[in-house]
Amino acid sequence: MLTIATGLMQGHTGFPWIDAIMKQLVSEGWIHGLAKHALITFITHGMLFFSWQEAAKVLVYLFFLLSKLTSRSSNSGHDLRF
Repeated sequence: MLTIATGLMQGHTGFPWIDAIMKQLVSEGWIHGLAKHALITFITHGMLFFSWQEAAKVLVYLFFLLSKLTSRSSNSGHDLRF
């Protein structure tokens, strides 16, 4: 289970759609709502079967921390946080 979770964080799950979502999230700090839904479903029901409480901890880190880090370094002037 730990290797799959590590693979998720690095964008190397073996599922191209999930890998693309994770790579965009890490590089841009933002993903579309449909991608958020797919990611949450993958974490809780699709492959990892984390409880929603454990999934929430992962998602808080991913969505909020990464969005703040990328929005600080952005020169576009657009706030992409949700």
